[in-house]
Amino acid sequence: MKYGVVLPQFGKFASQDAIRRMAQGAEALGWDSVWFTDHIVVPNDLTGRLSETFYELFATMGYVAGCTSRVKLGTTVVVLPYRHPLLTAKQVATLDNLSGGRIILGVAFGWNRDEYEMLGVPFAKRGQRADECLAAMKECWTAEHPRFEGEFYRFSDFAFSPKPLQRPHPPIWIGGNDHRSLQRAVDFGDGSHPISGPRLRFSIPVFQSRIDELKRLAEAKGRDPGELAISLHTTLAFDMAMEMEGDPFTLIGSTDEITRNVETCRGLGVSHLILSCWYGIPSL
Repeated sequence: MKYGVVLPQFGKFASQDAIRRMAQGAEALGWDSVWFTDHIVVPNDLTGRLSETFYELFATMGYVAGCTSRVKLGTTVVVLPYRHPLLTAKQVATLDNLSGGRIILGVAFGWNRDEYEMLGVPFAKRGQRADECLAAMKECWTAEHPRFEGEFYRFSDFAFSPKPLQRPHPPIWIGGNDHRSLQRAVDFGDGSHPISGPRLRFSIPVFQSRIDELKRLAEAKGRDPGELAISLHTTLAFDMAMEMEGDPFTLIGSTDEITRNVETCRGLGVSHLILSCWYGIPSL
């Protein structure tokens, strides 16, 4: 199992120095990846949950790419409809090219209606928009002469370079905790990327059923289930008192409890464990 850590782009630890130190520290300790989160604006009623400060996703990734050399750079997750797919495709291709092929692209279609409205993007049909974004970006990354004709996006007759260094493109992990996210992972992606935490909890039977369903969908699509990453973005907090009975996937508690739960994740087939230190980073 591989391990990643979410960088402090927002919250009480957010700062340029904290982002750099945590990224470089993770690389020095041999961690596999560091991760970045996506909100462009934070509505006032969410500042208590997210904080007023929120470093922009792609700019922060470029900064961290420049101060690290080995660690993978992942998104958890890009909210696809927030940006035109040509812009996102260019940003991802540029980052992958300049970082030496280190990008893992976690994507989803978002949940905050207020943020959508402030960005001037319709909240309705956001899932369909996200699907078109994925198809359009893949066209840019793989076609010599990109051309796309969809319900929301249309383009042709232009050059797109550089292409991503990873071919045919960086691995795409589909975020979300529902059936449709699993289907997207099979239709468009290279892995499933759900989230667990104090607000979103999995039980072992529920998580196992997700893995079983992902395998069934992959086989029905003619894909090898073993080629799909099974990742989990979850909360890590040592020695914190919170009732998490029946939820071994949110890593809150004593060192022994957390170690047992990590082994549970490994036993269920989680290939990448992405840890968010929202409640406390001892070294910062």
